[in-house]
Amino acid sequence: LVSDVVAAGPGLIAVGEIRSEEEMSVGAIWYSADGRTWSRVAHDDQAFSNTAILAIAEGGPGLVAVGYAFNEDDPNGETAAAVWVSEDGVSWARVPHDEEVFGGPGMQDMKDVAAGGPGLVAVGWDNTPQGRDSAAAVWTSPDGITWQRVPHVESVFGGPRMQVMSSVATDGTLLVAAGHDGLWSGSGGSDQPAAVWTSPDGLTWSRVPPQESLTSGQDGNGDWAWMQEVIAGGPGFVGFGRIGFCRTGCDETGAAWTSADGVTWERSEVEEARGIPYSFGYGVVESDDVLIGVGRGSDPFGGSGPAVVWASADGGETWTRQPHSGTQFGKVAEGPVMMMNVTKFGSQLVAVGQWEFNAAVWIGTIED
Repeated sequence: LVSDVVAAGPGLIAVGEIRSEEEMSVGAIWYSADGRTWSRVAHDDQAFSNTAILAIAEGGPGLVAVGYAFNEDDPNGETAAAVWVSEDGVSWARVPHDEEVFGGPGMQDMKDVAAGGPGLVAVGWDNTPQGRDSAAAVWTSPDGITWQRVPHVESVFGGPRMQVMSSVATDGTLLVAAGHDGLWSGSGGSDQPAAVWTSPDGLTWSRVPPQESLTSGQDGNGDWAWMQEVIAGGPGFVGFGRIGFCRTGCDETGAAWTSADGVTWERSEVEEARGIPYSFGYGVVESDDVLIGVGRGSDPFGGSGPAVVWASADGGETWTRQPHSGTQFGKVAEGPVMMMNVTKFGSQLVAVGQWEFNAAVWIGTIED
Protein backbone atom coordinates (compact mmCIF):
# COMPACT_ATOMS: atom_id res chain seq x y z
CA LEU A 1 0.00 0.00 0.00
CA VAL A 2 1.32 3.44 -0.99
CA SER A 3 -0.02 6.08 1.43
CA ASP A 4 1.43 9.40 0.28
CA VAL A 5 3.47 11.03 -2.49
CA VAL A 6 5.35 14.32 -2.88
CA ALA A 7 7.08 15.99 -5.81
CA ALA A 8 10.63 16.21 -4.48
CA GLY A 9 14.04 14.55 -4.57
CA PRO A 10 14.82 13.08 -8.00
CA GLY A 11 11.24 13.84 -9.08
CA LEU A 12 8.69 12.02 -6.92
CA ILE A 13 8.93 10.22 -3.57
CA ALA A 14 6.19 7.86 -2.36
CA VAL A 15 5.87 6.16 1.02
CA GLY A 16 3.88 3.26 2.39
CA GLU A 17 4.19 -0.28 3.68
CA ILE A 18 4.52 -3.86 2.55
CA ARG A 19 2.82 -6.58 4.55
CA SER A 20 4.09 -10.12 4.78
CA GLU A 21 3.65 -13.25 6.84
CA GLU A 22 7.10 -12.79 8.35
CA GLU A 23 6.62 -9.27 9.75
CA MET A 24 3.73 -7.11 10.96
CA SER A 25 4.60 -4.70 8.15
CA VAL A 26 7.67 -3.24 6.48
CA GLY A 27 7.95 0.49 5.83
CA ALA A 28 8.73 1.22 2.19
CA ILE A 29 9.84 4.24 0.17
CA TRP A 30 9.92 4.54 -3.61
CA TYR A 31 11.38 7.22 -5.91
CA SER A 32 10.88 8.15 -9.56
CA ALA A 33 12.17 10.72 -12.02
CA ASP A 34 9.05 10.74 -14.19
CA GLY A 35 6.21 9.02 -12.24
CA ARG A 36 6.20 6.03 -14.58
CA THR A 37 9.36 4.14 -13.67
CA TRP A 38 9.91 3.57 -9.96
CA SER A 39 12.68 2.19 -7.74
CA ARG A 40 12.33 1.12 -4.13
CA VAL A 41 14.76 2.40 -1.52
CA ALA A 42 16.96 -0.49 -0.37
CA HIS A 43 15.51 -2.26 2.65
CA ASP A 44 17.27 -1.70 5.98
CA ASP A 45 16.04 -3.77 8.93
CA GLN A 46 16.94 -1.09 11.46
CA ALA A 47 15.09 1.60 9.55
CA PHE A 48 12.06 -0.19 8.12
CA SER A 49 11.29 -3.53 9.80
CA ASN A 50 7.95 -3.67 11.64
CA THR A 51 6.99 -0.13 10.63
CA ALA A 52 4.48 1.66 8.41
CA ILE A 53 5.11 5.03 6.74
CA LEU A 54 1.98 7.13 6.34
CA ALA A 55 3.04 10.60 5.14
CA ILE A 56 5.92 12.61 3.70
CA ALA A 57 6.76 16.32 3.38
CA GLU A 58 9.64 18.56 2.44
CA GLY A 59 11.49 19.93 5.46
CA GLY A 60 14.30 19.27 7.90
CA PRO A 61 17.40 18.01 6.11
CA GLY A 62 15.39 17.76 2.90
CA LEU A 63 12.53 15.31 3.39
CA VAL A 64 10.74 13.98 6.46
CA ALA A 65 8.42 10.97 6.59
CA VAL A 66 6.27 9.87 9.54
CA GLY A 67 4.28 6.84 10.65
CA TYR A 68 4.61 4.25 13.36
CA ALA A 69 6.66 1.28 14.52
CA PHE A 70 5.32 -1.89 16.12
CA ASN A 71 6.46 -3.10 19.50
CA GLU A 72 7.64 -6.54 18.42
CA ASP A 73 7.12 -7.95 21.92
CA ASP A 74 3.50 -6.83 22.19
CA PRO A 75 0.94 -9.31 20.83
CA ASN A 76 -1.80 -6.65 20.88
CA GLY A 77 -0.10 -4.47 18.28
CA GLU A 78 1.20 -1.66 20.49
CA THR A 79 2.90 1.03 18.38
CA ALA A 80 5.06 4.13 18.78
CA ALA A 81 5.32 7.17 16.52
CA ALA A 82 8.24 7.03 14.11
CA VAL A 83 10.13 9.50 11.89
CA TRP A 84 12.47 9.06 8.92
CA VAL A 85 14.71 11.71 7.30
CA SER A 86 16.55 12.09 4.00
CA GLU A 87 18.56 14.71 2.18
CA ASP A 88 17.84 13.46 -1.33
CA GLY A 89 14.84 11.10 -1.12
CA VAL A 90 16.99 8.07 -1.96
CA SER A 91 19.06 7.51 1.21
CA TRP A 92 16.95 7.37 4.39
CA ALA A 93 17.54 6.95 8.12
CA ARG A 94 15.09 6.50 10.97
CA VAL A 95 15.27 9.00 13.81
CA PRO A 96 16.27 7.11 17.00
CA HIS A 97 13.31 6.13 19.17
CA ASP A 98 12.73 8.24 22.29
CA GLU A 99 10.08 6.61 24.47
CA GLU A 100 9.15 9.86 26.24
CA VAL A 101 8.54 11.66 22.94
CA PHE A 102 7.28 8.94 20.60
CA GLY A 103 6.02 6.18 22.89
CA GLY A 104 3.78 5.35 25.83
CA PRO A 105 1.15 2.71 26.58
CA GLY A 106 -1.14 1.76 23.72
CA MET A 107 -0.64 3.20 20.23
CA GLN A 108 1.02 6.45 19.24
CA ASP A 109 0.89 7.11 15.50
CA MET A 110 1.99 10.09 13.42
CA LYS A 111 -0.48 10.29 10.54
CA ASP A 112 0.70 13.43 8.73
CA VAL A 113 3.50 16.00 8.71
CA ALA A 114 3.90 19.50 7.27
CA ALA A 115 6.43 22.30 7.29
CA GLY A 116 5.25 24.94 9.78
CA GLY A 117 5.49 26.18 13.33
CA PRO A 118 9.06 25.89 14.65
CA GLY A 119 10.02 23.95 11.52
CA LEU A 120 7.86 20.83 11.22
CA VAL A 121 4.56 19.76 12.74
CA ALA A 122 3.35 16.15 12.86
CA VAL A 123 -0.14 15.11 13.96
CA GLY A 124 -1.81 11.85 14.90
CA TRP A 125 -3.19 10.16 17.97
CA ASP A 126 -2.40 8.59 21.31
CA ASN A 127 -4.65 5.56 21.70
CA THR A 128 -5.38 3.80 24.98
CA PRO A 129 -4.10 0.25 25.49
CA GLN A 130 -7.70 -0.97 25.26
CA GLY A 131 -8.06 0.60 21.81
CA ARG A 132 -11.41 2.24 22.59
CA ASP A 133 -10.49 5.85 23.34
CA SER A 134 -7.80 8.12 22.00
CA ALA A 135 -6.58 11.69 22.16
CA ALA A 136 -5.32 13.82 19.30
CA ALA A 137 -1.57 14.32 19.45
CA VAL A 138 0.91 16.85 18.03
CA TRP A 139 4.69 16.76 17.75
CA THR A 140 7.04 19.55 16.59
CA SER A 141 10.63 19.71 15.39
CA PRO A 142 13.01 22.48 14.29
CA ASP A 143 14.97 20.19 11.98
CA GLY A 144 13.18 16.84 11.52
CA ILE A 145 15.64 15.08 13.81
CA THR A 146 14.97 16.50 17.28
CA TRP A 147 11.31 16.23 18.29
CA GLN A 148 9.13 17.20 21.20
CA ARG A 149 5.51 16.35 21.91
CA VAL A 150 3.07 19.19 22.53
CA PRO A 151 1.74 18.75 26.10
CA HIS A 152 -1.68 17.15 26.29
CA VAL A 153 -4.58 19.50 27.10
CA GLU A 154 -7.72 17.47 27.73
CA SER A 155 -10.12 20.23 26.70
CA VAL A 156 -8.33 20.61 23.35
CA PHE A 157 -7.06 17.16 22.40
CA GLY A 158 -9.18 14.81 24.53
CA GLY A 159 -12.72 13.86 25.39
CA PRO A 160 -14.87 10.72 25.32
CA ARG A 161 -14.44 8.22 22.51
CA MET A 162 -11.81 8.82 19.82
CA GLN A 163 -10.14 12.06 18.81
CA VAL A 164 -7.69 11.73 15.95
CA MET A 165 -5.83 14.22 13.78
CA SER A 166 -5.50 12.71 10.31
CA SER A 167 -3.96 15.64 8.45
CA VAL A 168 -2.26 19.01 8.93
CA ALA A 169 -1.70 21.95 6.56
CA THR A 170 -0.67 25.59 6.69
CA ASP A 171 -1.28 28.67 4.59
CA GLY A 172 1.95 30.21 5.91
CA THR A 173 0.20 31.94 8.79
CA LEU A 174 -2.19 29.43 10.35
CA LEU A 175 -1.85 25.70 10.92
CA VAL A 176 -5.02 23.63 10.55
CA ALA A 177 -5.32 19.99 11.62
CA ALA A 178 -8.35 17.87 10.77
CA GLY A 179 -9.74 14.48 11.65
CA HIS A 180 -12.55 12.84 13.56
CA ASP A 181 -14.29 12.74 16.94
CA GLY A 182 -16.20 9.49 17.34
CA LEU A 183 -15.81 5.75 17.35
CA TRP A 184 -13.08 3.54 15.95
CA SER A 185 -14.89 2.69 12.74
CA GLY A 186 -16.69 5.98 12.30
CA SER A 187 -20.04 4.19 12.54
CA GLY A 188 -22.40 2.60 15.00
CA GLY A 189 -23.50 5.61 17.02
CA SER A 190 -24.82 9.14 16.73
CA ASP A 191 -23.08 12.52 16.91
CA GLN A 192 -19.67 11.68 15.50
CA PRO A 193 -18.47 14.85 13.75
CA ALA A 194 -15.40 15.74 11.79
CA ALA A 195 -12.97 17.62 14.02
CA VAL A 196 -10.72 20.60 13.29
CA TRP A 197 -7.99 22.29 15.32
CA THR A 198 -6.01 25.49 14.61
CA SER A 199 -2.67 26.86 15.78
CA PRO A 200 -0.64 30.00 15.03
CA ASP A 201 2.68 28.35 15.83
CA GLY A 202 2.31 24.57 16.13
CA LEU A 203 2.70 24.74 19.91
CA THR A 204 -0.58 26.27 21.09
CA TRP A 205 -3.77 24.72 19.72
CA SER A 206 -7.50 25.43 19.83
CA ARG A 207 -10.37 23.12 18.92
CA VAL A 208 -12.80 24.59 16.40
CA PRO A 209 -16.28 24.91 17.99
CA PRO A 210 -18.95 22.35 16.98
CA GLN A 211 -20.94 23.31 13.87
CA GLU A 212 -23.57 21.61 11.77
CA SER A 213 -21.36 21.58 8.69
CA LEU A 214 -18.92 19.20 10.39
CA THR A 215 -21.62 16.55 10.90
CA SER A 216 -23.21 14.24 8.34
CA GLY A 217 -26.28 16.47 8.23
CA GLN A 218 -28.47 13.39 8.52
CA ASP A 219 -30.75 12.10 11.25
CA GLY A 220 -30.71 8.45 12.20
CA ASN A 221 -29.45 5.96 14.72
CA GLY A 222 -25.89 6.60 13.62
CA ASP A 223 -24.09 9.42 11.81
CA TRP A 224 -20.47 10.34 11.31
CA ALA A 225 -18.11 12.62 9.40
CA TRP A 226 -14.36 12.31 8.95
CA MET A 227 -12.06 14.91 7.38
CA GLN A 228 -9.25 12.66 6.13
CA GLU A 229 -7.18 15.39 4.46
CA VAL A 230 -6.88 19.15 4.73
CA ILE A 231 -4.91 21.46 2.43
CA ALA A 232 -4.40 25.19 2.00
CA GLY A 233 -6.45 25.92 -1.10
CA GLY A 234 -9.80 27.09 -2.42
CA PRO A 235 -11.06 30.05 -0.37
CA GLY A 236 -8.42 29.34 2.30
CA PHE A 237 -8.58 25.69 3.33
CA VAL A 238 -10.19 22.61 1.80
CA GLY A 239 -11.01 19.38 3.61
CA PHE A 240 -11.75 16.04 1.99
CA GLY A 241 -13.09 12.80 3.48
CA ARG A 242 -16.38 11.06 4.06
CA ILE A 243 -19.78 11.25 5.74
CA GLY A 244 -22.11 8.44 6.70
CA PHE A 245 -25.38 7.70 8.43
CA CYS A 246 -27.58 4.75 9.38
CA ARG A 247 -31.34 4.39 9.25
CA THR A 248 -32.69 0.98 8.31
CA GLY A 249 -29.30 0.46 6.65
CA CYS A 250 -26.10 2.47 6.46
CA ASP A 251 -24.72 4.68 3.70
CA GLU A 252 -21.35 6.40 3.29
CA THR A 253 -20.19 8.86 0.62
CA GLY A 254 -17.24 11.07 -0.19
CA ALA A 255 -17.40 14.54 1.38
CA ALA A 256 -15.65 17.89 1.14
CA TRP A 257 -15.52 21.11 3.16
CA THR A 258 -14.21 24.64 2.60
CA SER A 259 -13.19 27.41 4.98
CA ALA A 260 -11.86 30.92 4.53
CA ASP A 261 -10.27 31.10 7.98
CA GLY A 262 -9.86 27.50 9.20
CA VAL A 263 -12.53 28.05 11.87
CA THR A 264 -15.89 28.36 10.10
CA TRP A 265 -16.55 25.53 7.67
CA GLU A 266 -19.07 24.87 4.90
CA ARG A 267 -19.84 21.38 3.63
CA SER A 268 -19.62 21.06 -0.14
CA GLU A 269 -21.88 19.35 -2.64
CA VAL A 270 -20.18 16.11 -3.73
CA GLU A 271 -21.57 13.95 -6.51
CA GLU A 272 -22.28 10.41 -5.37
CA ALA A 273 -20.27 7.63 -6.93
CA ARG A 274 -23.17 6.02 -8.81
CA GLY A 275 -23.10 2.26 -9.04
CA ILE A 276 -20.94 1.99 -5.91
CA PRO A 277 -22.80 1.47 -2.61
CA TYR A 278 -20.20 3.30 -0.53
CA SER A 279 -17.40 5.75 -1.35
CA PHE A 280 -14.61 7.30 0.71
CA GLY A 281 -12.47 10.40 0.08
CA TYR A 282 -8.83 10.23 1.15
CA GLY A 283 -6.54 12.78 -0.55
CA VAL A 284 -6.87 16.14 -2.28
CA VAL A 285 -4.66 18.56 -4.21
CA GLU A 286 -5.12 21.90 -5.97
CA SER A 287 -3.71 22.34 -9.48
CA ASP A 288 -4.21 25.52 -11.50
CA ASP A 289 -7.42 26.46 -9.67
CA VAL A 290 -8.87 22.96 -10.02
CA LEU A 291 -9.22 20.74 -6.96
CA ILE A 292 -8.81 17.00 -7.37
CA GLY A 293 -9.96 14.55 -4.69
CA VAL A 294 -9.21 10.83 -4.70
CA GLY A 295 -10.49 7.81 -2.80
CA ARG A 296 -12.18 4.49 -3.25
CA GLY A 297 -15.50 2.73 -3.48
CA SER A 298 -16.71 -0.26 -1.53
CA ASP A 299 -19.37 -2.92 -1.88
CA PRO A 300 -21.79 -3.83 0.95
CA PHE A 301 -19.74 -6.87 1.87
CA GLY A 302 -16.50 -5.01 2.56
CA GLY A 303 -14.79 -5.44 -0.79
CA SER A 304 -12.85 -2.36 -1.87
CA GLY A 305 -12.83 -0.82 -5.29
CA PRO A 306 -12.88 0.85 -7.65
CA ALA A 307 -10.69 3.90 -7.15
CA VAL A 308 -12.74 7.10 -7.38
CA VAL A 309 -11.75 10.62 -8.51
CA TRP A 310 -13.68 13.87 -8.04
CA ALA A 311 -12.92 17.36 -9.36
CA SER A 312 -14.01 20.89 -8.40
CA ALA A 313 -13.52 23.98 -10.57
CA ASP A 314 -15.28 26.43 -8.24
CA GLY A 315 -12.99 26.52 -5.22
CA GLY A 316 -14.37 23.38 -3.63
CA GLU A 317 -18.06 24.30 -3.46
CA THR A 318 -19.20 21.53 -5.83
CA TRP A 319 -17.48 18.30 -6.83
CA THR A 320 -18.12 16.11 -9.87
CA ARG A 321 -17.14 12.48 -10.06
CA GLN A 322 -14.80 11.90 -12.98
CA PRO A 323 -15.72 9.33 -15.64
CA HIS A 324 -15.05 5.83 -14.42
CA SER A 325 -13.02 3.29 -16.36
CA GLY A 326 -12.61 -0.24 -15.14
CA THR A 327 -9.27 -0.40 -16.93
CA GLN A 328 -7.82 2.58 -15.09
CA PHE A 329 -9.75 2.51 -11.81
CA GLY A 330 -10.45 -1.18 -11.29
CA LYS A 331 -13.48 -2.79 -9.74
CA VAL A 332 -14.41 -4.96 -6.79
CA ALA A 333 -11.96 -7.81 -7.21
CA GLU A 334 -9.67 -10.08 -5.25
CA GLY A 335 -8.30 -7.18 -3.21
CA PRO A 336 -8.66 -3.44 -2.62
CA VAL A 337 -8.34 -0.87 -5.41
CA MET A 338 -7.91 2.57 -3.93
CA MET A 339 -6.21 5.94 -4.37
CA MET A 340 -4.82 7.18 -1.06
CA ASN A 341 -3.36 10.52 -2.09
CA VAL A 342 -2.49 12.72 -5.05
CA THR A 343 0.06 15.42 -5.87
CA LYS A 344 0.81 17.84 -8.70
CA PHE A 345 3.87 16.97 -10.80
CA GLY A 346 4.53 19.53 -13.50
CA SER A 347 1.48 19.53 -15.76
CA GLN A 348 0.41 16.11 -14.52
CA LEU A 349 -1.27 14.61 -11.47
CA VAL A 350 0.20 11.58 -9.73
CA ALA A 351 -2.00 9.49 -7.44
CA VAL A 352 -0.83 6.57 -5.31
CA GLY A 353 -2.52 3.72 -3.53
CA GLN A 354 -3.15 0.03 -4.00
CA TRP A 355 -4.33 -2.27 -6.79
CA GLU A 356 -5.46 -5.54 -5.28
CA PHE A 357 -2.31 -6.66 -3.45
CA ASN A 358 0.22 -4.41 -5.19
CA ALA A 359 1.40 -0.84 -4.77
CA ALA A 360 -0.14 1.33 -7.47
CA VAL A 361 0.48 4.68 -9.21
CA TRP A 362 -1.83 6.58 -11.58
CA ILE A 363 -0.90 9.44 -13.93
CA GLY A 364 -3.58 11.99 -14.79
CA THR A 365 -4.03 15.30 -16.55
CA ILE A 366 -6.47 18.18 -16.16
CA GLU A 367 -8.22 19.01 -19.41
CA ASP A 368 -9.45 22.51 -20.22
